[in-house]
Amino acid sequence: MGRTRAANSHGNLRRRSRLDAANAIVSLACLACSEVAGDFDRVIAIQLPLPLVASVEEGDTTTLQAQALSASGEIVLDAQIVWAIIDVDSGQVGFTIDTASGLIHGTHPGSGRVQARLENLRSDPLLVTVTPAPDSISAVSATRLLIAAMAELSPPLTVRIFDLTSQDTTVGLASKQVSFSIVVPTNATGIFLTVTDTIPQADRSELTVISGATGDASAFLRRVSGEIQPDSAVVEASASTATGQLVAGSPVRFVVEFEPTDNN
Repeated sequence: MGRTRAANSHGNLRRRSRLDAANAIVSLACLACSEVAGDFDRVIAIQLPLPLVASVEEGDTTTLQAQALSASGEIVLDAQIVWAIIDVDSGQVGFTIDTASGLIHGTHPGSGRVQARLENLRSDPLLVTVTPAPDSISAVSATRLLIAAMAELSPPLTVRIFDLTSQDTTVGLASKQVSFSIVVPTNATGIFLTVTDTIPQADRSELTVISGATGDASAFLRRVSGEIQPDSAVVEASASTATGQLVAGSPVRFVVEFEPTDNN
């Protein structure tokens, strides 16, 4: 009888131990589930727009963009992302950055890498390049030209945009906008500004041209067949910095004369 009670007692203890162990496993599993569920709201990455490059003209500003992403793939709007310059010791960084807003201010031509950060997370590096601001514009072609009676197209009206470097030398700047406009006569008929097209744009008297590798930008005056052309026209070419400041030498003025045709 005593042995039976002892055996039952040991059996009960083993059953309670197994039950306690099972309960502990269930508790741990529930805790793990809770932690995993919470992880879906945790920020796991910082995303930057592609490509990982940005450009700003000397003296101008631009604001970098970054987004914090949660484990569920959602954008975390209230994440406190900060920005940092990586290449601070390179001597080539031509900008400053507001660490809180990502506002870049171009101070001089150069480049450097920046990174968005959130606690221990780091974004891929983003390359910021500061391009020179144009300092001057001048005519390369003759400023007085003639459209012969039998010609439809004028000789090129060409200007060059320059940057004055720190060594006091001038360098032509590529990828800068030059605005050409017919200022005389106003509301001209019979002619229009063009680069290569034979069909006038909606506004015949205005044309924007991007400078090439040497800093040159060219436009042409083209006759309109069947319309009466003026005796002459005045075309001006101007350039501005990214901040809207007119570049020295603007406007460059071209006078184009027309030999009479049989249509006149």
